[in-house]
Amino acid sequence: VRCLIENGIMFKLNKVDEEILSILKETFLAKNIRPLTSDHHMRIWLIRMFFAVTIFGLLTRVILRFQEEKISTEFSSLLSLPITFFFGTLFLHINNESENTSLIVFVITWVSIVIALYI
Repeated sequence: VRCLIENGIMFKLNKVDEEILSILKETFLAKNIRPLTSDHHMRIWLIRMFFAVTIFGLLTRVILRFQEEKISTEFSSLLSLPITFFFGTLFLHINNESENTSLIVFVITWVSIVIALYI
């Protein structure tokens, strides 16, 4: 059993946690991902692209906030859409790759999509 140390407190990771961490490592750290090679590579590529657009959108929002620009409702919705797609595809990918289907992952997927759409 692997352990995770945070602020001096040790957390023991169970089998499912380790499996999710390995899926996340593969998704974000794997090299030579060519989207047209397989459906698996296409999913990883889409998640990475949604992540990049999400980071760009969040940076844009922060920059506009510091410049004290008023953010319109339409522009705010436009910035929230990639967040929705990123978390939705990420959690669905995790649940698809995981051997143990998790109701918690489904609930987190739904909550993240709803929050991202209404923020």
